[in-house]
Amino acid sequence: MAKLAKAPAGLTVTDFKSVIYTLTRENTSGKKFPPSVEIPEVDEVYMTWEDEDGDETTGIRQIRYSIGETSIFVDEQSDFAETKRGSIHLIDGTLVVNEREATKLEYLELCNFNEKNQETAMPGKSILFRANDSNYQADKEIKKSEKNTKLKMIIYSMNDEESEGLALSLGIPYDKSVNSIAEIKQLFLREIDADADKFEKELKSDERKLKLVLIKAIEKKIISVDPQTNAIYNEIGNRTVIVEAPIYKDALEYFVELSLLREEYKSAFAEVSKLLDNNGTKTAKSKEWEEYPENDLFDRGIKVKVVSNSFGFFKMVKHGNLGKVKGRRDAVLYLRQNPEVNKQLKELVEAAEKDLAKKD
Repeated sequence: MAKLAKAPAGLTVTDFKSVIYTLTRENTSGKKFPPSVEIPEVDEVYMTWEDEDGDETTGIRQIRYSIGETSIFVDEQSDFAETKRGSIHLIDGTLVVNEREATKLEYLELCNFNEKNQETAMPGKSILFRANDSNYQADKEIKKSEKNTKLKMIIYSMNDEESEGLALSLGIPYDKSVNSIAEIKQLFLREIDADADKFEKELKSDERKLKLVLIKAIEKKIISVDPQTNAIYNEIGNRTVIVEAPIYKDALEYFVELSLLREEYKSAFAEVSKLLDNNGTKTAKSKEWEEYPENDLFDRGIKVKVVSNSFGFFKMVKHGNLGKVKGRRDAVLYLRQNPEVNKQLKELVEAAEKDLAKKD
């Protein structure tokens, strides 16, 4: 007759741990979770793997949870695997899987329904569950607390100018005569508590930093924005249009977008930034302007006779004077500050060069 006996000293038993999966969505009927939710036992995932020859392959691969199979990949399973499909259910929002159930664990870890795979999930697939919910929540809270603390330390360490600049670039109402820097910082701290991820994204945004340059350029009267036409003007020397933004867009943000996409606007932005560094004085250090791409374009224009010299004033054929500038250096700087004129000259030069090439 079989009966229990005391185990000898030193005998150890393998400790098989379990993984707890928890439903990610609650039931709208009032209960916390529905009684039972079925996880599809067949799925398709996009992945990279090594084939039988050891070559790396990338593409869609079908996976299936079948009882008794040693692999979850359909192309590696037996001919009878389809008839041995296993069922996977979360009961009252929970599924406990022992680590001895290797293929079930592997399937749950790779399928599209697992929250951890949401960034690589195939289109149209819904997130249904996550692993070790208590650990997940604890880890999430710790990471959130760490991020909040890190962002707040950045705010605490900002000097007055940095704080003011951040407020201006984020569009937070700020009046030097009314608001103190301490009040502005309190606003930042509240923004962090409300949505740390959003605040961090804005803080690190290159677009925000570039917009701040333009805001400061407006303060220094280097550029201006006409609210009626939504155009940005160069205010140094002859007043000229730098860019005309669509009426439904923020003019400064539109200029920033163009400066990141198109070379002529990148040059215009660089010139505004340089003028800001020089406190609004229209000067270029020594012969630095000679290295500008606009200088090369100007040379090409002279060569193909698209640009001519009229009593010391340079002008373009069909487009008149280059802003009534006198001297080569001023002409190059004018082109750099006015991307639309720069674009017109480039088109004229390229067309003239093509005509010359055909004649040759």
